Amino acid sequence: MFEFLKMKKLADENVFQKHRCFSEFEKRWIKRKDCSNLEQSIIKKQKETNIKAYCAYCKKTTKMKIDFLYAAKQADGKLIPNFRERIVCPECNLNNRLRATYHLLENIEPNLKTKQAYITEAVTPLFELLKNKIKFLVGSEYFPENDAAKVFISHVNREINNEDLTKLSFENNQFDFVISLEVLEHVPSYRQALREIFRVLKKNGNFIFSIPFVLNSQKNIVRARMNNGVIEHLLPAEYHGDPVDNAGCLCFYHFGWEILDDLREVGFCDVGVYPYASVKFGYLGDGLILYAKKINDE
Repeated sequence: MFEFLKMKKLADENVFQKHRCFSEFEKRWIKRKDCSNLEQSIIKKQKETNIKAYCAYCKKTTKMKIDFLYAAKQADGKLIPNFRERIVCPECNLNNRLRATYHLLENIEPNLKTKQAYITEAVTPLFELLKNKIKFLVGSEYFPENDAAKVFISHVNREINNEDLTKLSFENNQFDFVISLEVLEHVPSYRQALREIFRVLKKNGNFIFSIPFVLNSQKNIVRARMNNGVIEHLLPAEYHGDPVDNAGCLCFYHFGWEILDDLREVGFCDVGVYPYASVKFGYLGDGLILYAKKINDE
């Protein structure tokens, strides 16, 4: 009984707050003081540490590791851990943002076992774990016909769906959920990708995604663009990790609140940004997840 009440208390914590525009975010969002205090304590120590936190995927409290891999540097020279990527559950190996994504997914739809979903990854621990939670799950990677892709396919040694997010192979109204994490910024024609995601979602389907998001920017920031088939850099080139190619994947955008208008223009009727913070769940740093719901059939 004690364990049940403990889990219920954790579940009742209001971790996610939806904001539909910047002004709403500015008025309502206040980061939890206990999160800020713990972050400062970890930064002050300047060494690898563990925190006790409840994993939304494993449904248990564990000691989660925080290290300084991919850390940023303050003006005073102290390192700031990449809290978003480097608070890792030792049981499921999901980091902060992945556990939070699953947490929100389960909050939106507790009965995932009955649903059909598409996720824009297929060789990640998250994909393997979600296969145990969702009735019908399709994953994919994107790889052009080049040497790096051939090495990747040979290494994986299994069939991988190759999907271009701007022209998906799926039928209309096929999925209850589309999940896309850190992908849209690599798609030059991201608005076309949003149209495709809307197309393949069922009525009342949900799109859950994460992207590089600049909270104080109303407009999307264009870092690079395609000009007659040639990449034109408007800002210094930024590459992110790519499971298909060790050279990395070029980032075309950092998004602002304009992305919500893009979603509405495509046809999504319920859109928002979910910033989140919780010491209990090990959600430190400046994490956020975006959400959009398809209401109509068009």
